[in-house]
Order: sequence, then C-alpha cells, then structure tokens
Amino acid sequence: MGVEPNDAMREFAAHAPSPANVEYIAASSYATGLAAQSVDIVTAAQSLHWMRPKDLFDEVARILRPGGVFCAYNYVVFQTPQWEAATAFDFVRERKKELRSRLGFDGAPRPPTLDWLTESHAFREARELVVHTVEEGDGDRLIGFALSEGSMRTLLETGVSEAEVGLDRLREAAASMPEPVPWWIGYRVWIGRR
Repeated sequence: MGVEPNDAMREFAAHAPSPANVEYIAASSYATGLAAQSVDIVTAAQSLHWMRPKDLFDEVARILRPGGVFCAYNYVVFQTPQWEAATAFDFVRERKKELRSRLGFDGAPRPPTLDWLTESHAFREARELVVHTVEEGDGDRLIGFALSEGSMRTLLETGVSEAEVGLDRLREAAASMPEPVPWWIGYRVWIGRR
C-alpha cells in the first residue's frame, strides 16, 4: 500500500511497473486511513525530513502491529569515479540550497535524527545506521537523479533556470558518461521496532 498525498507522484507510481498487489491511496502519512495495527512494515524513502515527526509517529504507532518495523532512509552522499560529474552534482546540490534560501523557500528541512524516533515513544527499540549501495548509472540517470528531488522541481517550477542552479554544468559532465559506471550512494537509515 503506497500512501501518497501528491496527485502527480501517485499517478506516476500507478503507471510504473509493479506487482499486482501494489495499490496507491490518496492520503497523508499523518492520517493514512489504514486500520489500527494492520501493517507489519512502514517505510519512508527520501521523505522523512519533510514530515512532522509527532504527527507521523502517532500514525505509525497506530497502524503498526506489535513487533512491526518502521524504516526510513535518506541518501546523504553520492560518488562516482567520474570526478567531474560528481563535482558538478555536488555543485548543483549546494547551489540549490543557496537559491532556495535566497528565494524564501522554507529552507532546508531539518535532517532526521535518531532522537525523532526515541522521543516519539512509538517504538520499543530504535537505531540509526549508515549504509551504502553500489549501483551503476550513466549520464542520463545522473541528470534524472538530480531532477527527481522535490526541492529541485519546485525551484525550476518557479522559473529558476537550469543554468542558475548548475544543471547546465551537470549536463556537460554527464555527457562524458555514455556508458554506466559505478556509483556509491551513502544512506542514513532510521529503524524503529514497535
């Protein structure tokens, strides 16, 4: 069950290849509409930092069965052996933060911490981990990765140009990656057991 309040994201997910038993509902993580103690696992991928911890964990505690698990993760670092591409990607991330601040967006959300889970009293145990994946990606995937972040989308939708945020530099560096190369993506993971 995918819980997503954003119509465009839900529509995209509904058309992506997925098993027949996957369903998406229009709801908030604060009020899912799911039955109490009805789920074994709740996940939040690249989204915990946008949520209000108290409201989220109240709902997670309500819907998780005893012994159920909450798991959230955010990527925190990206590296590829293509140094120019990695440098351009880092530049885009920093420039995005500067522009969002200058334009008066809410600013960068607070990064989640283990305290969010422990102070919620929703879990018997909670842990924070640092993990990484090794994947492969080419230049097109790198551009898609940069464009997939909601904070980037909102900047571009307000009229910020790709050049202002550094996407032109990233596209130039990505052009040198026509074939897939290794990527190392580091994640911070928060796990709570009900």
